Amino acid sequence: MSFSLTTAFEKLFKTVDEYDAPWWQVIAAILACVAARSVLEGLLENPLRLWEFSRIVYEAPFYLSVIASIVAAVALLTRQRFLDVVKKSVFLVPVIILPPFIDSVLTGGRGASVRYFTDPSLWLNNLLGFGITEGATLGIRVEGLIVCFFVAAYVFYETRSLWRPVAAAVAAHVITYLAGYLPAPFLVWGQRIEDPQLGVLFLFSMLATVVGALLFEERKKLFAVLRNVRVLNSLHYGLAAAAGMFVALKIGPGFVPALTAKIGLTAVAALAAVFFSFQSHAWFNDLSDKEGDAFKKRKRPLFDGFSEKEAFFVACAFAALAFLFAFCANEKVLVLVLGGNALAFLYSFGPRFKRVPILSSLVIALLTLLAMLAGFWAVRSFSSFDKFPLEVALTVLVAFTLSAGIRDLKDVQGDRKMKVFSLPVLLGERNGRIATAVMVFAAFLCVPLLMNLPALWPFALVLGAAALFFTLSRDDPEPWVYACYFAFFAALAWFYNFG
Repeated sequence: MSFSLTTAFEKLFKTVDEYDAPWWQVIAAILACVAARSVLEGLLENPLRLWEFSRIVYEAPFYLSVIASIVAAVALLTRQRFLDVVKKSVFLVPVIILPPFIDSVLTGGRGASVRYFTDPSLWLNNLLGFGITEGATLGIRVEGLIVCFFVAAYVFYETRSLWRPVAAAVAAHVITYLAGYLPAPFLVWGQRIEDPQLGVLFLFSMLATVVGALLFEERKKLFAVLRNVRVLNSLHYGLAAAAGMFVALKIGPGFVPALTAKIGLTAVAALAAVFFSFQSHAWFNDLSDKEGDAFKKRKRPLFDGFSEKEAFFVACAFAALAFLFAFCANEKVLVLVLGGNALAFLYSFGPRFKRVPILSSLVIALLTLLAMLAGFWAVRSFSSFDKFPLEVALTVLVAFTLSAGIRDLKDVQGDRKMKVFSLPVLLGERNGRIATAVMVFAAFLCVPLLMNLPALWPFALVLGAAALFFTLSRDDPEPWVYACYFAFFAALAWFYNFG
């Protein structure tokens, strides 16, 4: 009997090691298990929550974070690549579907109440398994035992060590229960956070685990991704979102919640959603521009170790992160991020709005406004669109439509080859540069005019003139103009707040 059982495990783990499905199948299988677990909990334990789509989205980060952490522990103990173990985890992840069935049977169909641990005094009791005191049902504990057993058995199969399987089982158990205790410290501090905010924390936990693994295993590609972040552009959209939050706190009347952990995590979720949305746009735009970038010999990930398929995967991963963070903020932020990604896609593909002068800059201005609205509604989710100051929205659209053409000055030859009709392509490099410089100067001047801030005029004139000079004198004036823009933004924030 023992021999046949040992043989069965040997065959099972050999199959696991030989498994090499495409990544889309692996991801789809894991997400399907997560979705099934959430739906079954609603069906078998709390029927009134069955049709809450938010349940799946909020719980997904928890499972993904726990899975990533356990995978990292197994990879470390067996000295395998993290990404290889992720694929193999497909064989164990379906166990998360079991607890709702077990609890439904044991309670005669009534179902058990599932929740996070909230009593810090019981942490050791729950961690060591001395009775079922709160949150973790018997079904969940059986699930944990199965995971610990198979993780330990697999590590033993790979290493033939005695201490490594024990370490793997302990790691799997501790990781799961620490995740379940995440709300407790906030309650100790007098702060109450809910599922959306917990989702934000679990998303960051998952990201930290994945980035840490890639740092050791795919360092070159990870650094290529980081080099492609486009720091100035990312900072621009981040400042737009932060400005929206600032406007939400500034205006009245109306109830604005206190700056609690809940509001803080919601704001962080909105900022992360805007950041990852822009990164997705940048990668998709690189895919559409690959011929032009090759002509201009730009250092882009597509020419730095990434295949086109891998670049597409990264773009989709950033988009998925943007949607998850946005959903954890609130529905309004999600709609804005979805709309922004759709607009950015049309900028690069299909009608390719970036080929049309002025219209391409208007799209950049609209994306900036959407980022600002995302920040605004992260803080004031109860407000309607008409509560957002019209003069701010108008200023954003006008100023950035005028100034966004600065990005075209370094791309003239590539744009001409790719039939992107920027002003330097249409008017010639010299005349196009002059026209762009004048428009950038006008962008600075329109801000105090449209927002009725007379005290801002000296800053607009001085910094606008500096931006004009850099546009005319530098081959790539964008970093210098950004410096003027950031300084002007600081002055604008001061005078908007204090008059």
